[in-house]
Amino acid sequence: TRTWTLSDACGNSSTGVQTITILDTISPDFTAPADETVYGTIDCTIDTIADINEITGIVNNCSTLADLEITYVDNITSNCTGTFEISRTWTITDEAGNATSRVQTISVVDTISPIFTTPADITLYLDATCAVSTDTSVLIGTVRDESDGCSTGLDATYVDVRTDDCSEGSYTITRTWTLTDDCGNSTSGVQTITVLDTINPTFTAPADITLYADASCLADVTVGSTGDVLDESDNCTTTLNATYVDVLTNNCTGSYVIERTWSLVDACGNAAADQLQTITVLDTISPSFTTPSDITLYVDASCTVDSSPSGGSGDVTDELDNCSTGINATYS
Repeated sequence: TRTWTLSDACGNSSTGVQTITILDTISPDFTAPADETVYGTIDCTIDTIADINEITGIVNNCSTLADLEITYVDNITSNCTGTFEISRTWTITDEAGNATSRVQTISVVDTISPIFTTPADITLYLDATCAVSTDTSVLIGTVRDESDGCSTGLDATYVDVRTDDCSEGSYTITRTWTLTDDCGNSTSGVQTITVLDTINPTFTAPADITLYADASCLADVTVGSTGDVLDESDNCTTTLNATYVDVLTNNCTGSYVIERTWSLVDACGNAAADQLQTITVLDTISPSFTTPSDITLYVDASCTVDSSPSGGSGDVTDELDNCSTGINATYS
């Protein structure tokens, strides 16, 4: 406040008041802390407490550092539990009320994957209907210990890839378990489920049979005559066909025994017990020949006569049999 006075030579005076207002309008200046990215710990904690000592380059025309007011306000934008962004607005105000604000961005990131225990590998067995349950159960196992430092209510999921070990029956399931937290961090584990068909197929071998060689010394020993297996059965394999191997024992040309061993194996290599069918082939057709004609012979001057076949009594020359060859009629 400035008071002006004016006096004349006779001592008369006048006064007037002038008000001079002096203002500080220059705001302080500073450099906010640098933007940074910090990572959450395994228990989802992070130190985001501000430290004013991180502010650098503070400049003010009037106020001293001690007279400046330094404050900050956080605005949090959350992407997921454990990952979020803090927009930290720093403000410095001098004694005259001049203020400057700067923004620091703090990115908080959860990069720690959740944990769980993969169920143990297991072997299961197909039942009589070629079925087995591969759903998660106490038997096969499921994940029950999902854990994460930030996310709660996690539930592991799985994807199955099946590989057939045989065309009809045994197979392997590669079950890949995956656990993902709210921030997209994942952990995976593989469980192998082996499904086996160990049940043997069944069948009934044809009954033993006796066949007879015909006039050509032939007997039909194919399954059309001796009998075939018609009741092949298995829990899984549907395209079963019993096979056989023959072992032949000759009693004579035309009569023999076939030991036919029947076998049945399913697509997974399970084999039924071999079964034996005995096929007996008999030659019951007698050979034939023509007896030489009756003949009269005369003794000679020495009272002898040659009655042998070659001597004129006649021989059998038309021996015939359905099976045997090289046979020769004899006489007594």
